Amino acid sequence: MPPEACGEPVKVDYMMRRNGDSWLISDICLDGAISEVATRRSEFATILRNDGHRVRSRRSTARPIS
Repeated sequence: MPPEACGEPVKVDYMMRRNGDSWLISDICLDGAISEVATRRSEFATILRNDGHRVRSRRSTARPIS
């Protein structure tokens, strides 16, 4: 759903990087200030800080798929 359909319009800026002959979106900034990558990184850091012991223990017991 377009942002304006939910209320006020939202400015969306794309950070792009070149990958060979194509371009990839490396980040999206909302309203010119909120970086989606920074938001996700912060959320992930909180999960690791709060539940990191469980994440690390699951990873250490993971087995390759045969």
